[in-house]
Amino acid sequence: MADQYYFLAAFFTTFFFAAGFFAATFFFAAGFFAAAFFTTFFFAAGFFAAAFFTTFFAVAAIGFSLL
Repeated sequence: MADQYYFLAAFFTTFFFAAGFFAATFFFAAGFFAAAFFTTFFFAAGFFAAAFFTTFFAVAAIGFSLL
């Protein structure tokens, strides 16, 4: 009689361990993707802003020098 309880305990322990491991892997992958996306996004945004303001101030400096 006790054998079936040992079997159930082993089964559910394995099942929930596997489920937890899968969930951890999934959220790690999702977090890694999010980190890569936002890193790329903010790097691109910062690069665009730097290029924009550099161009803007360069044009402004040329414009004021012509005055």
